[in-house]
Amino acid sequence: MNDSKEKKEALQKTLTQQTGTKAAIVEAAKSHLGKPYVYGAAGPDTFDCSGLVQVAFASAGRSIGRTTIDQESAGIPIPVSEAQAGDLVFWGSAGGTHHVGISLGDNTFIHAPVPGDVVKITSVADYSPDFALRV
Repeated sequence: MNDSKEKKEALQKTLTQQTGTKAAIVEAAKSHLGKPYVYGAAGPDTFDCSGLVQVAFASAGRSIGRTTIDQESAGIPIPVSEAQAGDLVFWGSAGGTHHVGISLGDNTFIHAPVPGDVVKITSVADYSPDFALRV
């Protein structure tokens, strides 16, 4: 019985750490709201979509690659409807994605959309991702 209690405590500790990491990722991404999109940019003053994701994850001590294709391997596929804060959302088919954002867990995501736009929060109802990853 003591072994079971220890396993539960270890699992709870892991879940708490993951939640803290995801919150840090989301907060890091939000700190860049309003900064302009520039193709190939990874901060600190301008971003493209995968650059924003890379920087947000790096700020929480996670390395996930620089491009959307690299970032596709950072987790396990989940339905978009199950995406939680800190999960990744992608546009395009696996192996050929062209856009990535960070889920905020409430059917919205943060992303650096296109040239002439800025890092912002968007609803999945307005721009629906093709798939998501639990990171």
